[in-house]
Amino acid sequence: MEVLEHAPASTRRAWPRWVWIAIAGIIAALLIAWWLDGVQRDRETEALQQAYTAGVSAIERGESAVRGTVAYASPQLQVGPPAVRSALEELVLEEVEAGVTEVDAARQALTEQTVWPWHSDQAALRDQLLAELDARSTALRQATGQGLAPRS
Repeated sequence: MEVLEHAPASTRRAWPRWVWIAIAGIIAALLIAWWLDGVQRDRETEALQQAYTAGVSAIERGESAVRGTVAYASPQLQVGPPAVRSALEELVLEEVEAGVTEVDAARQALTEQTVWPWHSDQAALRDQLLAELDARSTALRQATGQGLAPRS
């Protein structure tokens, strides 16, 4: 007669259903977090671009106002009596100051844009846009009573 050998049942047990549900929940939470992080990155980039565009517009408005004032005052600004030239230069400087104030407000708005600490690309973009805004506003910031400073 043959002897049948009986192997003991495997000691390995299947994981309970709740473990699989927990693993699926963790994976779903990670995917949602990754998606939300991407959405936030896009929002940050768009907000930075909008703030930069507002800054460029402020610079252009300020420069335009100074140019317009200089064009209006130009004949007397060059050859008028000293008291008239002084008053006209003061008028030009007021336009410069108003433009610089608007540019500073736009620059501050760009600086205050929220960027999450681990979004280093957006932080670098903000720094780059601030540098570009500063470079573009140089002519307005260095303007005198005679008008805008020449661009270098």
